[in-house]
Amino acid sequence: MKKLKTKHIYLLFCLATLFLFLINNHFLPGFACLVFLYLFHELIFSDHIYYDQNKEYSWTFDGCIKETAVVNDNVLSIPKKWQDGYNILCKVRIKKSPSSFFFDPYVKLKTDSEIDTQVQYFERGCNTYRYINITHSLEPGTIEAEIKIIGHYCQLDFSDSELIISPKIDIDNKKIMCIAPHPDDAEIAAFGLYSTTDCFLVTVTAGEAEPETFRKYDSDSSSAALLKGRVRAWDSIAIPLWAGISRDQCIQLGYYCKQLKKMFENPDQSVHSPYADINDSRVFREFNPFTLKSDKNGKTSWNQLVSDLNELIHLVKPDIIVTPHPTLDSHDDHKYTTKAIKQALKASGIKNVDFFYYANHLESTDLYPFGPPHTLISVPPVIDNHLKISGFQSIQLSARNQKNKLISLEMNHDLNRPVKLKKWLRKKIQQLFIRRYIPDYGHDEFFRKSVKNNEFFITSKFN
Repeated sequence: MKKLKTKHIYLLFCLATLFLFLINNHFLPGFACLVFLYLFHELIFSDHIYYDQNKEYSWTFDGCIKETAVVNDNVLSIPKKWQDGYNILCKVRIKKSPSSFFFDPYVKLKTDSEIDTQVQYFERGCNTYRYINITHSLEPGTIEAEIKIIGHYCQLDFSDSELIISPKIDIDNKKIMCIAPHPDDAEIAAFGLYSTTDCFLVTVTAGEAEPETFRKYDSDSSSAALLKGRVRAWDSIAIPLWAGISRDQCIQLGYYCKQLKKMFENPDQSVHSPYADINDSRVFREFNPFTLKSDKNGKTSWNQLVSDLNELIHLVKPDIIVTPHPTLDSHDDHKYTTKAIKQALKASGIKNVDFFYYANHLESTDLYPFGPPHTLISVPPVIDNHLKISGFQSIQLSARNQKNKLISLEMNHDLNRPVKLKKWLRKKIQQLFIRRYIPDYGHDEFFRKSVKNNEFFITSKFN
């Protein structure tokens, strides 16, 4: 809210300044002032950060190990006991410098071998504690790992730093079920995870909403939405093949985009798609490799969704379920997808399942994960909500896996919509003046946010 108020005050100032120029017939200076103010806005006030960067994240790490960090001359020492089998964050005070008002602050993590330098970014203007992900800078087998942490466009204060340690959950030889509310969510959040494990992919909706880009194929909005849903249903089955997932390890449930909350509120009542104007889930199940019990009726109610998920849980018998965080992810379809899988798991009677939570849509900012592609992801920003973390898992992606993830995003039709001129121009201005790196990938922000050195999950046990 503070960020929005600041932007409103700035807008009023711009309008008042322009008005003063115009009433005094200073048209050329007025135009120059308008251009300057536009550039200043795009450079400074266009970041969608809806919280105070001076506030510490309000996560509580109740289930994690905490230990005082030993840092000398910006060199962090990690005892041998934590070097293998643990995810580790280092809590550090980030102090803003004059340059961090304009440029994105970041840290470089260097080890003695200097084979791979990791980089992690933060919000501009950050002036409080943040968490550096050092998990992938550790070198198992050494007596004491030393990591040099170098700040750029910021100052680092290690005087009261601590390590936040979470044991790694073994994902090898485990049965994993990855839940995607829409086609592309699995690739965005967990391609690296699902492409290297024994994973079963479940996509809940066809994602037929917002069919504008398909209107060129059919001028009728409902027909365009139906086409979009079918194409994205195909995406949800076909793209995992790129990751080596067999076709019989993928299922599209065919429910409707942005309707899960409505289904939850009236669990026995079937809903229809207001976009494609249909009321039968089988329309979007045509590419499925096997049938479900609900294929006999095509009902689209909440209870039917839970029943479908229950059927799949008994089929897969997962050790780990990957799904959106129930409160951190702001998209309603994401929240209610996780409600449905938890309800189904409870009804199934299967216990001791680990949950890996992701968040593709944050209410606090759409910049997270911060920084350009091929950098580190750490804990997401949470302000004032005081959410608990019982554990976390950081999974490293090789250069090859990052490239494959990039291609998987390119394959998703909904991530290749035309970029708006305003966004394109903003990126070019920021690249020129504040050195924000623009990769030669797709225009969608998820190409920047999800092609990273790692994938980060909040974990918990479902008993």
